Amino acid sequence: MTLGSLIFDEPMSAGRALAFVLIIGGVLGLKLSDRPADRPAPAA
Repeated sequence: MTLGSLIFDEPMSAGRALAFVLIIGGVLGLKLSDRPADRPAPAA
């Protein structure tokens, strides 16, 4: 799940998994809240 677990064979505990999920959720939440609702998303 995390890079350290894959590369260094570190054990993946429930605490590490929870921290990983919370960090990813926080980043996604900030990205979603940063987009203003009154203006459409830019076309790519």
